Amino acid sequence: MADPLANFPAMVPPPGEVSNFIDPYSLAPAGRIVVYVTLPLMVISVALRIYTRLFVTRTIGTDDYLCVAAAAAVVSYCAVTLSVFGGGYLGPHQWNVRLTSITPDYIKGAIVITCLYSASALFIKASLFVFYLRIFRPSTLANIMIWTGLVLVVLFYVICIITTSVFCNPTQWSNSTSQIDFLIKQGSSNCNHPQLNLSAAQGVFSTLSDIYLLSIPIIFISTLELPLRRKVGICGIFLVGLLATGCSIATLTFRFQQRNSEDFSWFSALNIILGTAELNAGVICACIPVAFVIFKRITSTPGLWVSSLRQYLRSATRGRLSRRNQSATVVGKDGEGSEYATKEDYHLNKLPNIPRATITGLGTFVRGGKNQQSTELTQMSGLTTGTYAEIGTVEEEYHQQLKRFESSSTTAAAAPQSRRGERQTTPGGAVTPKQSHDHGTAS
Repeated sequence: MADPLANFPAMVPPPGEVSNFIDPYSLAPAGRIVVYVTLPLMVISVALRIYTRLFVTRTIGTDDYLCVAAAAAVVSYCAVTLSVFGGGYLGPHQWNVRLTSITPDYIKGAIVITCLYSASALFIKASLFVFYLRIFRPSTLANIMIWTGLVLVVLFYVICIITTSVFCNPTQWSNSTSQIDFLIKQGSSNCNHPQLNLSAAQGVFSTLSDIYLLSIPIIFISTLELPLRRKVGICGIFLVGLLATGCSIATLTFRFQQRNSEDFSWFSALNIILGTAELNAGVICACIPVAFVIFKRITSTPGLWVSSLRQYLRSATRGRLSRRNQSATVVGKDGEGSEYATKEDYHLNKLPNIPRATITGLGTFVRGGKNQQSTELTQMSGLTTGTYAEIGTVEEEYHQQLKRFESSSTTAAAAPQSRRGERQTTPGGAVTPKQSHDHGTAS
């Protein structure tokens, strides 16, 4: 026997609207697309981060574990989201949803999504704060800002999880005798409008904390003794987080609209879709500064791959020409045979002309195109740790160089004096060796 409530909408249609239970317009397909697009990108970015820390830099730390925990929470969030979108309630306008679609299972899924959002945001932002500690540890002000933000983030999201679990405890309506009894108990519980106020507070805090997270690296990178182009490049890596901040701001807008609307199924779908994009973008942004080492290595060595291919083709061509022209030789000025079998071999064996480097992207801005100068500066100063100019090298992460920014300016200033002390020029233009400090005589 059909349930008579199946013919009633979950909300009275507004003026000019008629309930459509057959094929209503729904946001559910858009929600699935967002999951299918952003989730794989997030997983790939986490894999690149872990690979970089395990096999490239070999410096895996607490921030990496927090990032993995964040990825696991986001994957769970996306899985529950797909399940809820398939239930028929979330996505259409509420007047196009049957009253019988509001079930205890749907409410439980909504509760789990809310808690997983808080847990995911907690792990993502904690991972970024701990990552900042690895970069800006020498700065007292940075430590104060980082620890303050970390404590506030942990406290806020833990409170959100506890509050949601208490207000929306499913045992409140577990003993419902009918669908109407369940709807009455759920509608009068704290899991209704009070939860909407908590959701709005989450949106405000999420936006403010995202802006706070972005401001920390910008403030302290601007104090580094670096060329402007490199500052812009490094700041650009962190400013990728504006993607997550933009999603957070959009979510905040719809959270407040939902507080003043009865169309829960529509606005909840919007918030979940934007929340999915925000969380996945947040994990990606947390991984980019670490995984950027791999991209720097790839973008800095494409010429090596081309050179290897040219060398292979050159060897194969030289072998064929050698067998074809065994009797031919190239005669030099002294009349003796050259080491090359033919003139073609001679030209093929010449070193290829390497074009001058050009700016190809963000990696070039960070490298500055002056790796050789960085090496010379390190050799002149006699240091093994390097200076701030080594941010452009492939072998080390740029954030490891930032840890030494306090001593970098001193090293850079002392290097030219060291170089001038190595070689001296006489009034006649001749170059004399550097005087030995041990014996006081020319070395």
